[in-house]
Amino acid sequence: MSRHLIDVTYQSRPVTVSMGWDRFNQGVFMVCEFTDHAYGNGSFLYSTLTEGLYHPGTLDSFLAVLWRFQISIPQEMIGEVEKDRDHNAGTRTVRWMVGRTSISSVEG
Repeated sequence: MSRHLIDVTYQSRPVTVSMGWDRFNQGVFMVCEFTDHAYGNGSFLYSTLTEGLYHPGTLDSFLAVLWRFQISIPQEMIGEVEKDRDHNAGTRTVRWMVGRTSISSVEG
């Protein structure tokens, strides 16, 4: 499974957006988790599983969710998730920063 993470803000609260390719389930996923723990651990703005979108083949529905929440992520990040899908990527984690390309990558 590949994971691409970026820290953003939604309504003045910090959120980590995690999206990637799940090789086992052959689909993409996205989770947007609040990281300030104001309402306890595991407080989600959005999760693939709660929406019933179980590993679709494209990012289109997730990009619409981000647009609805007015959350921007780098186009390069989207492209890398699509590359992971196209290459059936295994274990890979990339952390992104708004306005920058990837800042760390771990592959296994």
